[in-house]
Amino acid sequence: MKNLKLEIKGNIDKNNFFYFENIGKREYMEDRSIIYKDDFIQFYAILDGHGGSAVVDFVQNYLFDFIRQHNFKKLYQQYLKQKIKRQQTVNAMKNIFKELQKEIYKQVQQKFQNKDSSGDSALYRFSKSRGLIMLNKQDVIGEKQEQKIIKNGGWVQDNRVCGKLQMARSIGDLDVQKFMDYKFTSIVEKKKKKQQLFILCSDGLSDIFEYDQNLKKNCWNKLCQTLNQECTVKYLTKLIKDQIQNQIDDNISFIIFFC
Repeated sequence: MKNLKLEIKGNIDKNNFFYFENIGKREYMEDRSIIYKDDFIQFYAILDGHGGSAVVDFVQNYLFDFIRQHNFKKLYQQYLKQKIKRQQTVNAMKNIFKELQKEIYKQVQQKFQNKDSSGDSALYRFSKSRGLIMLNKQDVIGEKQEQKIIKNGGWVQDNRVCGKLQMARSIGDLDVQKFMDYKFTSIVEKKKKKQQLFILCSDGLSDIFEYDQNLKKNCWNKLCQTLNQECTVKYLTKLIKDQIQNQIDDNISFIIFFC
């Protein structure tokens, strides 16, 4: 695993920003991860898929300025002091990230508008309705393949394998267990009492989570936001429990998904 320092733009402390690449098992994937930590937030992003480098650029050049512009720190401090109701906090965060979705879409479109030598756009598919989804060109899933997928507990949506099969594939690509071991041991021990903004960025993670009607009631402090829909955190909890749950459960401010 390679540990590189990014060239940071703006007034972000360079010493707080870390960048890791090639965390996936498939070498041709542009898997990336980013960690940022300061006195307010600890930011952790998994960037999975062929658009990974574009999202790295976006996070580096835009995301943290965006967070500061919208004063997440003040918003969260107000919540801690109960000056605003919990649901107002959740709604405010959702509205902020709807704006962020638009900015992501605009910037990535601009970055990938040029075509390569094959004539295909570097960004073969980009879906507004699902937020940030970047896929390479792929074969159409046939009827027999789809029947086999359904038989094994999955389903097909927009020519994508979804459900448990996709979950297994995403987890396999990211090698999450190894990655979690590496990251949170070094970060959480130093800042156990700091609140954290925990962010996962992935083109496959939306297929891991199931919609939960009780999310607002049971998981309000772990806002799961796929930009267009809310999801339960039970699969995430299961995924990371053995690695980090006991260490950071009380310190997570919000969990936000870019899917």
